[in-house]
Amino acid sequence: MKKVLLSLAFVLAISSSAVNASSSDEIISTTSIENIEIFEEFGCASDCVSFAKSETFMVANAFGEHPNDDLEFYLDFYNDLYADCYYGNCN
Repeated sequence: MKKVLLSLAFVLAISSSAVNASSSDEIISTTSIENIEIFEEFGCASDCVSFAKSETFMVANAFGEHPNDDLEFYLDFYNDLYADCYYGNCN
């Protein structure tokens, strides 16, 4: 009989602690994830880079050269085209 009473007391103790662990007073918060669409928009400066680069290669090609053949000349040419484009269109 002692074993039955001890077993019953053990079961009651375990079940009461389990009930306390799953109390209904807990606040359940849900979080939602918002999908953010990211897209990369190339701006005016990027357009000026593309313009200056293509014009520099076109001029070098017209002279039968590569822009690296006379780097200082073509770099100055590129910088002038870029600056004119940027300050004329992007500001």
